[in-house]
Amino acid sequence: MTYILPIDLSITQTTLEGVNRHTECFVVADLYEKTSQDILFVAHDEGAMTQLKTELSYLLPEVSILTFPAWDCLPYDRVSPRKDIIGARLKALSTLSNTPKQRHIVLTTPSAFLQRVTPRDQLSQ
Repeated sequence: MTYILPIDLSITQTTLEGVNRHTECFVVADLYEKTSQDILFVAHDEGAMTQLKTELSYLLPEVSILTFPAWDCLPYDRVSPRKDIIGARLKALSTLSNTPKQRHIVLTTPSAFLQRVTPRDQLSQ
């Protein structure tokens, strides 16, 4: 599959869809190198997100790659989310809010993207 980046990469938002799953890491790495902004990538599922992080860590070893996983429980469930998921979500939010000058690649899933997050002012406390 061929993808074409916009000529003006200084725009605030670029959306790519329909990228072949086997070339996602190359597209994200190419976007990161050609832009000066953070990148948010919504993977198909947790497995794809984990695989993409591994591939990007190989292609871009010096880049901050954050994962933002979805909760592993339903709202109003009697079971709390796993501690490693809570930690990964808080680490991603904290890193984004505490290092505004550093560029990041944030990997997430559709379900995590739609879930509410802790407000920025409460993260700094």
